[in-house]
Amino acid sequence: MISQNDEISSTEKLLDTIRSNDTSIEDKIPAVSPATPSTIAEKSFLERMLSSKDFLAKILSSKESITIGIDIGYNELSFVKIKNLPDKKWRLMSLRSVSFKPGIPSETADYEDLLKTSLSEFCGPLEEDLNIWCIISAGRVDVKRFLIPRVPKKQLENTVFWKVKKEFRFDEKESIFDYRVQDEIIEKGAHKIAILAYIAPKNEVKEIKDLFSRIGFPLTGVSIAPFAVQNLFSTGWIKTTEDTATNLHIGHDWSRIDIYSKGNLVSTRGIKSGVNSMIQSIMDGYNERIKTTSILEMAGEEDESGKGADQMDMEQARKVLLSLRPDLPPLTEKDTGYQLKEEEIFELIQPAVGRLVRQVERTFEHYIATFDDESVGKVYNTGRVHFYGPLIDYIGKQLGIEMEVNDPLDPDKNPYLGDVTLPELVSDRAPYA
Repeated sequence: MISQNDEISSTEKLLDTIRSNDTSIEDKIPAVSPATPSTIAEKSFLERMLSSKDFLAKILSSKESITIGIDIGYNELSFVKIKNLPDKKWRLMSLRSVSFKPGIPSETADYEDLLKTSLSEFCGPLEEDLNIWCIISAGRVDVKRFLIPRVPKKQLENTVFWKVKKEFRFDEKESIFDYRVQDEIIEKGAHKIAILAYIAPKNEVKEIKDLFSRIGFPLTGVSIAPFAVQNLFSTGWIKTTEDTATNLHIGHDWSRIDIYSKGNLVSTRGIKSGVNSMIQSIMDGYNERIKTTSILEMAGEEDESGKGADQMDMEQARKVLLSLRPDLPPLTEKDTGYQLKEEEIFELIQPAVGRLVRQVERTFEHYIATFDDESVGKVYNTGRVHFYGPLIDYIGKQLGIEMEVNDPLDPDKNPYLGDVTLPELVSDRAPYA
């Protein structure tokens, strides 16, 4: 996560050197004072840049401070308010989702007005101890886990920096770099240190910080979703008995596979497949059916399934997919594809789902081969298909792995929800996962 207020650590000095655009970086990399890897991890600037450890515990001070979490989605803003309590406990105080028309440019006055008005209504008067954090796109942040030999502590940062410099080939002038020491492991009899490193684009971080400053809500920090989900596991907000757990996020244009081992993020991968791929599949399959019907009619044969129907566009196909949501009204005769039955819609999306499943399988195979693990554990799902249980079940069966919706606001499982009135349907709680 990205913050400005914590004490300067040796890693921050390294980052300052990178920011300085000085070519003599190697000579200025500071030595680490004697400490164990875990101590170095606790002091890592990563917690203040893109925190991946104990998000809820670390970003909240020892006082009973208030933290606001913000996620700017495809067509909605999601807000949560959390209060820090004594003994490293916290409580959900409120949450809200605000829908907006997709495609509003973030640099326009309309966008800023929407964000400012929504935040003002949710936060109320700004308090001195209010912390504001925002999620940015994980697709714009490179995250990599790797092992290095166990080196003297004063050489650790130097070793990590040049390892990342070689593998990422990043531009220090354009990027923010940092890392976290995860743990020590033994590989083939040799002691090694597991490192999680990231590189974030400076300009995007600056843009989001400037945006919130302009509307009067300066950010305490930013994060990405894989780190936020990790915090659900590491804090016990989501309980799992597996050493390894996977979160499959199905978004609009992209999906993401995040794999966690013993509470640590070890692998994250984006896939160019998501809800829009399913919508495209519905449109293509339906229109192909219409085309086939027309050919049969010209041949004197009959096929009632597409008789007299119009061609379907993407927006109409979106309505067809959303008609599977139990909380939305069904299609009417005015809607293209209204005659489709549930099983027919499910059949139309299967080509896209099949491609997604194959990408997930390849990712799992790569993980098992790379990390010498036996499995990827239980698979949790977040994103935009919570509402259709048969689809979640189908993906799980295709993968041969137990799969369930990642629902951190489930009132039957979460002890931190306080007196907040929560949406009854998981599809309405999904934006906050």
